[in-house]
Amino acid sequence: MQMIFAASEAKVWYEGAADLIDHALFWAQGGALVIVPEEVHPGLLKDVRNFFGTEAIDTLHFPGTSASLCDRIGQDRAGRERMRHWLRGNSNSNLLAWGMTPALASLMRVLEKEELYVQAPGLPSADALWLAQSLDSKPGFRMLAEELGHAHPEVRVPDGFLLPDLDAALATAEDYFLRSGHSVILKAARGTGGYSTLIAVPSVRPEEQMASLRRLRALARFDTFWQVGSVVVERYISGPDGATPAAYTVDACVNRDGSVSIECFGRMLIHSGKRYEGAVMGRGAVNPALAAQLHEVARIFGRALSKRGFTGLFDIDFVVDAEGLPWVCEMNVRRASPSHLLAIALRAFGPSWLTKGAVFGRDYLYLRGSMKMSYEDLRTLAQEYSSQNPAILALLITQASYSLLRRSPHFGYAILAADAHVCEEEAGRFERFVYSSLGLNLLALSSRVEM
Repeated sequence: MQMIFAASEAKVWYEGAADLIDHALFWAQGGALVIVPEEVHPGLLKDVRNFFGTEAIDTLHFPGTSASLCDRIGQDRAGRERMRHWLRGNSNSNLLAWGMTPALASLMRVLEKEELYVQAPGLPSADALWLAQSLDSKPGFRMLAEELGHAHPEVRVPDGFLLPDLDAALATAEDYFLRSGHSVILKAARGTGGYSTLIAVPSVRPEEQMASLRRLRALARFDTFWQVGSVVVERYISGPDGATPAAYTVDACVNRDGSVSIECFGRMLIHSGKRYEGAVMGRGAVNPALAAQLHEVARIFGRALSKRGFTGLFDIDFVVDAEGLPWVCEMNVRRASPSHLLAIALRAFGPSWLTKGAVFGRDYLYLRGSMKMSYEDLRTLAQEYSSQNPAILALLITQASYSLLRRSPHFGYAILAADAHVCEEEAGRFERFVYSSLGLNLLALSSRVEM
């Protein structure tokens, strides 16, 4: 059995984190107790159980206002006792979480003192926590990538700098990149899903350039991530004809014996050139020659992590330039967003799923302008569409419990089909079907669809 923490302490308070708690229902691919900071919709939980063919998926909700899920556990005596009771009845449980944090490490030590032991195969040890936190930052990743790039030519790192704050980063962006006609991307030390990043493009007139940089500074003013830690400034890698580059991700694991295994890989859906919205994985999603290059770079990073004492899950994100060459742009030393898609594909197609089918997942399909929508209404739309389209092997709502309650309501879904091309075609049609059914503006949808 598995015990799952649906969010890490670093993410519970972050705007997108509560929306994503439903994803954790899928991680274990079966029996699990999912520890959540917000209630999961019972209809969604029932559908996840049906998909995996088991009733042994349950949730334990720890309400509260604390930013730390582990703090909430410490403050809720009754809930904490229910969790202990479950652990006593499942003595060889695995603990799954977004990543290791100081609070989670402390909670595990408390449980051990009570002789309530859990295994954490995908997490680094508490002793390597400092390393994980360093490498999970944008500056920490860039320093490691530059080191590996010197030794391995296949590790391509965009030209860039580490600066002490945003003002210094904007000045450097102008001096070294914008004046030379190169676009630039600025990254706060922390952030997730493409948030806390800014893109600046060169302007012909100096006054226009200054105005655009002032706008970027104003945008960052309300984002606390820009106020803490160093800032990375990098040359923006463009795709063909200066377009937004295709983005890819490889999820991997450094095993206890030091080996590196590739868990999954795919092409990411990126909005506005920087924000992660989903992925497509499986048959036809990534050119085999490119996939081989991405895998080798991921293994290079994995071996470097192993030498530094890290074990557990990590992922590497790439962008591909106009010549088809991949450049590393980010590393997450923790569980990554496509984890639920991997679990769904494994359930549907089995261990060799990469050659048997494909899965497409979008985490954020916004329904701005719609009337308040229930999960049941959304489920009805999904069932109606899938029943009329035999190319779809399965259509699942993967996120709705909390996200439908937002001021800008949205939901996530996954589509399974024979290959990536069919997945993407059906995804586009399904989204248009949802918008048409709800009377929403299709132009607003087309502006967001980047596949």
